[in-house]
Formats: sequence, C-alpha cells, structure tokens
Amino acid sequence: MSSQQSECRKLEHQNYRKTFYNNVTKSTFGTKEYFFRRDKRVFHRGVDALASFPLPIDAEEQQRMEMLHDVLYGEIGANYVGPVADVLKWSSKVTRRAIDVRTGEGKWVFEMANMFPHVQFKGLDIAPTYAINLPTKLPNAKFGIFDTNRPDGRSKFKNKFGNVDLVHARDLSMSPVDYGAMLEDAIYVLRPGGLFVSCEWRRSITVSPVERRKAGSLDYAPASNKFFRILNDALDRRGLSDLTNEVRPLLQSSKFFTDVVRRDFGIPIGGFERDVVDKERDERYEVFRNAEIIFARSSKYLLMETGLAENQLMRSSTVISMNFNR
Repeated sequence: MSSQQSECRKLEHQNYRKTFYNNVTKSTFGTKEYFFRRDKRVFHRGVDALASFPLPIDAEEQQRMEMLHDVLYGEIGANYVGPVADVLKWSSKVTRRAIDVRTGEGKWVFEMANMFPHVQFKGLDIAPTYAINLPTKLPNAKFGIFDTNRPDGRSKFKNKFGNVDLVHARDLSMSPVDYGAMLEDAIYVLRPGGLFVSCEWRRSITVSPVERRKAGSLDYAPASNKFFRILNDALDRRGLSDLTNEVRPLLQSSKFFTDVVRRDFGIPIGGFERDVVDKERDERYEVFRNAEIIFARSSKYLLMETGLAENQLMRSSTVISMNFNR
C-alpha cells in the first residue's frame, strides 16, 4: 500500500471514529444502552457504576490507545513478544484462531490479521467500539462484546472448547473485567500448546538508579507521583488494581500454564541523558508524553470521586504535563 493510500485509509478511520462516537448515545448505531454523555465526553454505561470503564471511551480516548499502541510497537519492534509466530503457523489440519481482549479500536487485530491472513482474529471489548461498525474490514477480523459483568457478554469468549491458539490481553488494569474469570475463559478456549500473552502499563513513574542518585533526597517529578497516588487510590476503590505484578503469579499458580516469562520495557518520558541522538525514538517518546497528558486530562472525572475540586484537578493536569516534558 502506498503512503498516500495509507494516509487516506487513516483519515477515513479517523472520520468514521469521530462520527461513531458523536452518535453512540443516539440510536444510530444501536449502541445507546452502552454509553452516556457527560460534558461532551462519552462514557461506558456498565450494569452499575463499578462495572463501568473509569475513563471516557470516546474518540480522544481511542486516539490515546492508538498512540500507546504505536509507541509499544516501536519499542518492541513487533506486535507481540514470545513464540506467537510459531503458535500461529499455518496448518492444514486446523484453522488458526486468536482472540484480542480489550481490543479498543481494533488496531492490533487489523495489523495482525494483515500479517497472518490464514488466522481468524476476534477482537473483544466491554462495549461496541467503532471497529465493530467499521465499513472496511478484513475477512479474517471480527469484533464482539466481552463483559464479565453481563451474563450475555461472556459465554467463554463465545468460542468452542479448545479451538483457539492465542489469547492476547492488553490494558486490562483499567477495565472492570474480572481477570480471574477472563483467565478461566482463556483456559477453556485455548488448545493444548496455546499461548496467553498479557501486556499492562505500570501506573506509576519509575526512576532509573542513575537519575535517582542524581536527584538525591529530592522527590523526582513530585506532581506526577502525586497524580498517580491519587489515581491509584481512586482505582483501588473501584477494585481496579495495578495488574503488572499480579498477572505472572496468577499464571504460575495455574496448573494449565507452563514456561511463564515476564519482560519489562521502559519508555523514557524525560530527564534522561544519552550519548547517541535517536530522532525516531525521541519522536516516539514525545508521542508517549502526549498520550500521558491526554490520560491525565481524561482522568478528571475519575479523580473527582476522591473529592478533589475541579480547579485542583485542572492544576494537577497542567503540572503533570510540565513534569512529563522535563
């Protein structure tokens, strides 16, 4: 595909995404029961307040998720880690299948479906995202709803026993999904030798040992650290814990998974020194910082649950942007 065609496809997706989220609270797409509008932002309507996604779930949020997807792809150099290509290798005996949990706008599914045209991909989310209604789809990419809080939204990923090769679960720590129940469903649908891949963003700032020594007793990025402390407190109240340290023990304690491997990737956000200038990586880090600033802005409604006034929240968002751009 030429660069011009790629840009046209991207613009088409962006325009359709905006149209979709402008109309989800109407009957246009048959999605009214899943969404509500607040201060011009669109939110997920769960079976109750604690079963709702805590951030807006509109075009701006999907843009943020796309930015994070691109940053992670650039850092890893692929859409996955581990023996995914081996597990999805073409076979004359079985149809290869993969499920993406918390698919968002479906970018991972679209890119993987292009890469592995012989594999049937299914993207699942707690609400009907715009990818479900996107007019230009791939024949091996489908989308649906998966919500452990809705009896009709689970159904073992709506797949038969043992006929899936890969379950990919990313960014679930912010989703009101019962991770244990999701894992049970993954175990149910995976074939023997199947693969479960999890990817979660840590909800905190990590300072390298070198930078920490330089900072001495100073609180490194104090506003950002305060923001994440308040954020995690608000999410803990909803039962949404940071999954980065929980997934591996869950898999290791299960008798169904072997060879559990964890890999950590660090994305610099500023205040670091290096000998070699890498323009591509610098641009990627700038995208990541912008995504985190959008995240801080979108967290306003969640943080108001802690009792902070709106003017305090706006001040926090401004200061966190300054910290991220140090």
